[in-house]
Amino acid sequence: MKNLLDEDKVMALPERIGCPDCADGGAEWVIITVGDKTHKVVFEYGKAPAELAAVVAKFRALKETFKNCN
Repeated sequence: MKNLLDEDKVMALPERIGCPDCADGGAEWVIITVGDKTHKVVFEYGKAPAELAAVVAKFRALKETFKNCN
């Protein structure tokens, strides 16, 4: 999935975008590790920033494969 990210742009994102978890809207987050640096970005549910949209879409598709797990 690394090819879906521009590391510099992602690392430059603020740690909190919008108002995640406000008014029961929910929140999502992604943690990116590059070398010895880790950056967590929290955003409103369903509103991934453009810099993370492709990766979040892949994560959602992966999550769907777990629906029938027991």
